Amino acid sequence: MPDNSSALGWVYIIGAVLVFLVCREIVCWYFKLNEIASLLRQVRDRLSSIQAYGIAPFEKPPAQPLPAPQEAVVSVIERALDGLRSAWKQQRGVMIGVCAFVLFVVVLLVGFVR
Repeated sequence: MPDNSSALGWVYIIGAVLVFLVCREIVCWYFKLNEIASLLRQVRDRLSSIQAYGIAPFEKPPAQPLPAPQEAVVSVIERALDGLRSAWKQQRGVMIGVCAFVLFVVVLLVGFVR
């Protein structure tokens, strides 16, 4: 009589891996990570071709002090960007948590079906 429990265990493991890969692709699609990576590769390739021709990359101009009203605007913009960065991190954590929860529920359901 064949041992079905080991075969069933392999089916669960393969199913969990497939669910993980699907959730990973959904997260990468949602946050456009694949597109960002391809754009970064393009930038890297273009910079290397610019350097191959002996052209120096853009140099940062010397820093000049900003007048008082512009400093206030810049500080407001920096605070807004910090808020957006923290919101981005929280949203990314939520998506990872949702994928982990879905995987957990699938494993539980598969355990109950067995």
